[in-house]
Amino acid sequence: MICFSGRVVLSDAILENGFCIIEGDTIVKITDDQAQVPKGCPVVAAPIVMPGLVDIHNHGMGGHPDMVHYWENPLYTAKAAARLGTTSLLATLVLPKETAAATHRLVDSLNQVVGKYHDDCAIIEGLHAEGPVIADFGGLPASDVDMPLPDFRALVDHMQTLRVMTISPSKDAEANYDRIRYLLSRNVTPALGHDRNCTAEQVLGALRVDPSQRLHITHMFNVSSFSHRDASLANFGMVSKFPTLPAYDGLQPPSVEIIADGQHLHPLTIQAVLDARAAEHVACVTDCVAENTCRRGAADAAVGVQEEGREILYNGRSMMVIPPGKVVLKGTATLAGSCAASVDMLRRLVQEHGMSLVQCGRLLCSTPATVARLPHVGALEVGKKANIILLTATLDIQAVYVHGHCVSP
Repeated sequence: MICFSGRVVLSDAILENGFCIIEGDTIVKITDDQAQVPKGCPVVAAPIVMPGLVDIHNHGMGGHPDMVHYWENPLYTAKAAARLGTTSLLATLVLPKETAAATHRLVDSLNQVVGKYHDDCAIIEGLHAEGPVIADFGGLPASDVDMPLPDFRALVDHMQTLRVMTISPSKDAEANYDRIRYLLSRNVTPALGHDRNCTAEQVLGALRVDPSQRLHITHMFNVSSFSHRDASLANFGMVSKFPTLPAYDGLQPPSVEIIADGQHLHPLTIQAVLDARAAEHVACVTDCVAENTCRRGAADAAVGVQEEGREILYNGRSMMVIPPGKVVLKGTATLAGSCAASVDMLRRLVQEHGMSLVQCGRLLCSTPATVARLPHVGALEVGKKANIILLTATLDIQAVYVHGHCVSP
């Protein structure tokens, strides 16, 4: 049994002099009454006690020369993520058409580690498949965008731990949304994305498949469009409620994810999203493709600084880190991911966007967990897993606990 004391960040409030008590891998008590702390229970004090961060769009941080194969060595990323305060993540896969057999082997390997604790590692909670049915690749390798429904079902069935799949509404509209329908039947969240040219009617068709279930939007504004006149995918992500018009009857706006690294979105765009949508419907994700290997403290981490000029293989192509911490396809301006961590975004959200720690707990913990259907993580609540980060007053990491185990620095 361990007691953590400090400003305890809950889903709706902060206990200014709070205590979070864990036993084994589970939170067993949260209180502001010191008398309820069992006698003899060791107390670990910190200025801030927060739930572990949850990243549902992370391509990995290394472990193989080619990013497409990072997840063949899953514990490399799991260890790197845990040191940076991310205690739960989805292994995010791209699905190159020419390497389908290798992808199947990779999925088999990942299925063996999902949900399991390993020393000093974040928990890989499942998979996020970014494709294959996408209309606009952006920085992704080409995938089987017209995959027949039987093959699509077989792929989803093989991904036993699939939690989220990015799919383009304009492509699935061609199949009467049967793929989205199948994802929902398998308890997988369809994330609409990689679709710059989808129409409002195509997005509405996706939302109508099952109005009782909230869909999601993958890294909004990146490889998706907003128009003041002809609504497209990002328009749907920028509203907290739909107009009272027949086309929207019974529908709910999708949740959204944003890459709040200051590179994928301008600060004004990030602020617009935070002002337009409640934090319980916004998930901040990293879209990470590389470990930040030259962190020199909070100032550099805030922009995801890494060795500028470093090259990273990506399915036979090259990515390059360029100033100020962007990752692009070599020789182009096409963004291909980030080298930021969720804790970097926590600092940015507080320092640049005025978000409270409670709001950050939703943006970086509970909302991502809800989108990925992970009810056991994402908040400091009795019965949830003991995934906890201790922060200094300046939001530097003091300690990280995964399933009650302290992560080695």
